[in-house]
Amino acid sequence: MNSLVCAEVRDLPARTAICVEHVRLAYYYRDRLDLEGYASLLHEQVVDSAPGEEPRRGRPALLRRIAEWDRPATCHLIDRILVDGNTIVVVGRVRGELGPHYMSFVDIIELSGDCLLTRLSRYRADVPATPGRPFDIPNFPTTN
Repeated sequence: MNSLVCAEVRDLPARTAICVEHVRLAYYYRDRLDLEGYASLLHEQVVDSAPGEEPRRGRPALLRRIAEWDRPATCHLIDRILVDGNTIVVVGRVRGELGPHYMSFVDIIELSGDCLLTRLSRYRADVPATPGRPFDIPNFPTTN
């Protein structure tokens, strides 16, 4: 997995490093359609949402969606991971969700006290990623 983390994981406080590793493992398991591994990182009441889609509530609903939707397997390339308390923001590119080309995405992930994923919010481009410009995400909320 290609990933650039703003700080080396070994330089982060222990709990933060564990949470970052859980998030990276979540992409690893999801890309390989390892639903058992992926489920082990999800809180029972996880909520998964994206603009224009109905949120999926609970681990079983999210796993059903992935089992039905992620065919063929996706491939996530992580460009950046940002951490703020219990929130991790992942910026990268994904292939396989909307076609054969890499698409830019930003995931905002909230974690429980024991580093389980509790809320997943995905923002993605609907056009192929521009090499060298992974931040072209339509409809991504910004602050002015």
